[in-house]
Amino acid sequence: MLRISQRKLGSRPYKEYSEEQLKKAIDAVRKGMTLRKAPEQYGVKKDTVNRKMRKKHMGKVGRPSVFNEETENTTVRCIAMCADWRFPLTTLDIRLTVKSYMDQHEYTKPRFKKNLSGYDWIKAFISKHKDTLIHRLCQNLSRSRARVDSEMINNVSIMFTAVGDGSILPPYVVYKAEHPYSTWTTGGPKGTVYNRIPNSWFTMPVFEDYFRLKVLLYFKKIDKDKAKVMIGDNLASHVSPWVIQQCTQNNIRVLLLPPNSTGLTQPLDIAY
Repeated sequence: MLRISQRKLGSRPYKEYSEEQLKKAIDAVRKGMTLRKAPEQYGVKKDTVNRKMRKKHMGKVGRPSVFNEETENTTVRCIAMCADWRFPLTTLDIRLTVKSYMDQHEYTKPRFKKNLSGYDWIKAFISKHKDTLIHRLCQNLSRSRARVDSEMINNVSIMFTAVGDGSILPPYVVYKAEHPYSTWTTGGPKGTVYNRIPNSWFTMPVFEDYFRLKVLLYFKKIDKDKAKVMIGDNLASHVSPWVIQQCTQNNIRVLLLPPNSTGLTQPLDIAY
């Protein structure tokens, strides 16, 4: 359940003044007004003016940010880029993306349970970057599309990559296993890449590996200045700061199919 934090009665007040009030109080003291009179005139506590003039306790009030400014800005750019790709992220998508990033970089935060942020944090994150991020309602999945049962879950996932000239790149195979057997990687098409993961789903690290070994290697054969397009479905695991950075550097445009449309469009079935 989403919670809205409220200040408790009797708690210590923080910053009950504007930056303009503080600036005027400091300027007044520097021009000769007493340290007692200036704060009273501009509605700022005397101790606050005194500390600011001596440049003490200049840090931001409140709990420290989870990420540094550079990482946070990168995350915002990735979210905005996904919207530009016609793939707006839900709050759950953003939370899972942040979790994957933290897991991948072995970064933990006690306030996040298993590195999955709460709704309070994501609400505050969106509010902090409200000039760039806009929170809108989206259409829910139908029950039939959202249903997943044991018959739908397989032990192997295969990523096929088709090229516009009609050729198909060697597949990328992911087994559901901790340690793959050598016999699993023999007899496949030449150039096939094999990987393994406990659940056989395409997580962010797995997709980054696929993108690096398949998509990026192919596109690097093409002139860097020429525009390139990659078409795929809208899995949340495709939202990776590293992948987006590589797309930007190599002039790759990503087009994601509309949600729940793969079963209707089936682009590979139609083209091949």
